[in-house]
Amino acid sequence: MMYLTSKSDGSQDLMMYLAHDGSQNLMRQEVVMASAGRRRRRSSPLGIDFGGDRHKTESGNILIRPEFVKSEACTTKKCEDCADKTGSGCWNGASAGVYDWVQVHVNANDPKDHYVLEVFAACSSSSTTGSWMVYPKEIVNADVKVYLDGLLKKSLRDADSNCASNCEDKYGAAVGSKLGYGWAGSAVSLAIAPGQKARIRIVLTPKTSGSPARAKLGIMGRNFDDGVEKCMSTKECLAALGDGSPESFELRNSNPKQRDCLSGASESSTCTQWKVCLPDDQEKKLLAFLRASLRAPALEEVGVVTRNLKTNEVACLDPSSADPESWECECVDMIVEKCGSADDETCMFNTMCAHADVCAEWKTASNCPTGLEQNAAATKRSSHVSTHSANISLLDTGLDNTLQGKCSQ
Repeated sequence: MMYLTSKSDGSQDLMMYLAHDGSQNLMRQEVVMASAGRRRRRSSPLGIDFGGDRHKTESGNILIRPEFVKSEACTTKKCEDCADKTGSGCWNGASAGVYDWVQVHVNANDPKDHYVLEVFAACSSSSTTGSWMVYPKEIVNADVKVYLDGLLKKSLRDADSNCASNCEDKYGAAVGSKLGYGWAGSAVSLAIAPGQKARIRIVLTPKTSGSPARAKLGIMGRNFDDGVEKCMSTKECLAALGDGSPESFELRNSNPKQRDCLSGASESSTCTQWKVCLPDDQEKKLLAFLRASLRAPALEEVGVVTRNLKTNEVACLDPSSADPESWECECVDMIVEKCGSADDETCMFNTMCAHADVCAEWKTASNCPTGLEQNAAATKRSSHVSTHSANISLLDTGLDNTLQGKCSQ
C-alpha cells in the first residue's frame, strides 16, 4: 500500500506500508496518513494519542502525549500515586517504530489489587463529533475496565486483544470497523459530545493472584478540542514533563512532589524546568490546590487517603490523589473567581470539604469544619443524580449556586 504524503516544508514523500503478518492488520502510520489526507481537505481539530515514549508530534498532526496520563495503584479502600516508571503497577507510555501506547506490568504478589490510569479528554466545541477510542494491544491475566465519567463502558479481557506475540507492532483485532478498515474487534468507542469535557478512567485488575499481569492499550482521540493541548502542554507546562525520563514521570505522577517543587521544599533540574515554564498565576493556583488537598498530616507523609469505593465501579472523589493539572484546566479558575484570590488555600480547602462527593475519609483526615460536612451530606441526600455518575462539580455545593463548574471525576 502506498501514500503520497506532504511534509511541513512543502515537499512530498511516497511511502509504502505492508501488513506485518499478511493480514488486514495495518500499521499505525497508515491510519495516521489516511487521517492526514482528510485533514488537508478540510480544517478540523487535532488528533491525540495518550501514551508513547515522549512528547512529540507525528505525521498528520497527531500529538503523542504520555504526560497527559495520571497513574495510581490501589487496594480496595485506597489509591496512591504511582510514580515509579519502572515499578510494578504504574501505567506509562511506550513506543516502537511508528506505534505508541500505554502499558502496565504487575509483578506476582504485588500488594495492590487494581491499577488505574486517568486522562482528561474533550471534544471540539464545534458541531464536529469527536472520535475517542480505547483498543487493546495485549492483555495477559487481567480484566481491564474502561470508564467514561464514572460510567462503565466496557470490560476487556485477554482474548479481546487477539494478540499473542509482537503486539506492539499492530492494532490487532481491536480497531476493527471503527476506523473504516472492515474487520471486527474489541475497540471501545467513547461518545464525547461536542464541547464536553470528560474523564477516561481505565482500571486493570489481575485475574489470578500470585501471577504477573500486564496490558498494552492504545488510547486515541480525533477531532479533540485544542484547548486540552493548550492547557495541559502550555498553561500547565506538562510538555516539560513529557521527555520520558523517570524523573519527569515521578514529578508528573506525585502530588506531594509537585507541591514540594512549587513550594521550594525540593529542587531538581526537572522541577526547575517545570517551574520556569509555569506562569506565576498558574504556579500560585496549583500550589494552593495541592496544599489544600494534602493538608492532613497523614496525607503529608504518604500522599494517599482511604477512599470508599461505594461500589466496585464508582469511586468518591479524593483530592489528595486527583490530577491537579486537569482539575486546573477544568475548573480551578472558577474556584479562584469564587474565592477571590489565586492562592487562597483555605477557601479551596473549604470548597473541597463542602462537596458532597469528596471522600468522607479525606474530610475526616483533613479535619474539615463540621458545618461544611453537614452541608455536603444534606446536598448529597437531596441530589437526584445517579450514584453511578462521577461528573462532579466542586462548585455545585450549595455555597454559591451562581457558579457551576464541571470538575469531573
